[in-house]
Amino acid sequence: MEGLLGNLLKSIDMLGLGVVIIGENHVIRFHNRTIANWFGASNGNICYEALAQRDTPCRTCNLLKVIREEKVLHTKHFPGDGRIMQVSSTPFV
Repeated sequence: MEGLLGNLLKSIDMLGLGVVIIGENHVIRFHNRTIANWFGASNGNICYEALAQRDTPCRTCNLLKVIREEKVLHTKHFPGDGRIMQVSSTPFV
């Protein structure tokens, strides 16, 4: 990606922040380089399978609520490897 969006994504990566865009069917539409470094490339995969090694949505998943209510929600995510991640979920249209 080039231009303003490319520069923004590069800056987010330099900050070490992970960005993932997930569709309502739990399919990963986009992730930045930071997410790829943490979890491996996962565009097109089911989020809970690729990011949490689960067969079902995560217990703390707010995806459908965020989409339905169009509001920002914050949770903690425990990917199972000892890390604790602060997750901010926001509608993306």
